[in-house]
Amino acid sequence: MAWSATMIHPTFRHLSVIGDYVGFARVHARFVLFGFSLAFISSFGQTFYIALFSAEIRAQFNLSHGGFGEIYSSVTLISGFLLMWLGKKLDDVGLRPYVLVLMAGLAAGAVAMWGAYSIPVLALSVFLLRFFCQGLLSHAAVTTMARGFPSGSRGKAVSLAALGDPVGEALFPIVAVVVIGIIGWRESWLVVAAIALVVMPPVLYWSLRGRDAKGGEISIQPKRDAGAPTAQEAAPVKVGSDQDWSRRHILKDVRFHLAMIAVLGPAFIQTGIFFHQVRLVEERGWTLAAFVALFAVYAAGQLVFSIIGGGMVDRIGARRSAHFWIIPMGAGMLGLSLIENMVGAVLFMVLCGSAGGLRNVTTAVMWTELYGTRHLGAIKGMVAGALVVSSALSPAAMGWAIDRGVTMSTIVLFGAIYTFASGFSLVLAMRIQPTGRGHLPS
Repeated sequence: MAWSATMIHPTFRHLSVIGDYVGFARVHARFVLFGFSLAFISSFGQTFYIALFSAEIRAQFNLSHGGFGEIYSSVTLISGFLLMWLGKKLDDVGLRPYVLVLMAGLAAGAVAMWGAYSIPVLALSVFLLRFFCQGLLSHAAVTTMARGFPSGSRGKAVSLAALGDPVGEALFPIVAVVVIGIIGWRESWLVVAAIALVVMPPVLYWSLRGRDAKGGEISIQPKRDAGAPTAQEAAPVKVGSDQDWSRRHILKDVRFHLAMIAVLGPAFIQTGIFFHQVRLVEERGWTLAAFVALFAVYAAGQLVFSIIGGGMVDRIGARRSAHFWIIPMGAGMLGLSLIENMVGAVLFMVLCGSAGGLRNVTTAVMWTELYGTRHLGAIKGMVAGALVVSSALSPAAMGWAIDRGVTMSTIVLFGAIYTFASGFSLVLAMRIQPTGRGHLPS
């Protein structure tokens, strides 16, 4: 019997979405580039990037693993709580001035890192990098895409913008090692500042052409061809409806708290692993260069499964696909814990990268499906702030454990167990009825 695409189980038809993406990207390339650029440039404040300098920083300031972890966790914790408050500003402030402030903050953090010769200046630089990059830039990248497109195309928009994360993870570690070797670790931060102040503002302003202050379409006239989006995909998004929830009301919803059990875990576990990657390679007898090279594999997994996740969300919805990332994430951590040669590292990067691609897209759209778009900046800001707080705790907690003789293998094993267990709470959250409801301003 002849094979045809219609014979594929509906859940897996997202594998044939290339044509949908091409048509969508052709019409919305500018605004998708905006989200991609924000996610891409946020790499400079992500843990995987700052951790590349951990050996030099600890040597410069005579810090132990736990000592640097405490500084890192403290300032990240502060940035997380600030993000819960300032994330709401994305609902009120125009995107153009908003992104200029973010670029200025990133540049200030990079310059402070270049000139850090005391613990207070080091703490300030890490705070600025974490707050503006991991916090506000990542928050804005996803939130603008989720709010700027309707269901049926929202998954594609978020997944394409989210590709900025894996592309940054693939390129920046390799480039950083080369630049550090040429001009030194401090001077490399001046390059980061120049990118933020000189390169990014023109790119971001160009990508916002055709959009109003909040990112909505001024006018949409798609080309009528085979690859063009449907009328639903091309239609402007109506922000706000009687289905919208305020930040105050979702805190009364048990679904939110169950989902957060699963959402917060990876932020804690992976941040700690990447922050203490130098310790990990020392324990295993690997070279840092070999482990860092695997970030390209991690990024490739994220890239491919972000695309797959976007198509999946547009076809079956985020609530039905929100838990798909749990098994590969847990399996990757289990492999890293139990396999002590580089095979374990490869499994971790491939599986966790793939799971991250699915997770980033499905969870981003999940909040929109559950709670609407009117207060999305406030809701996503609260979630992003909680993620930052979770990630803030792990460097210090894991550093404390390392200083007391706990191996990275043991730490990662506990992370795998938590990840598998959290899957049950996420599945339950998507199946039960809401326990609080409202659409009043938060």
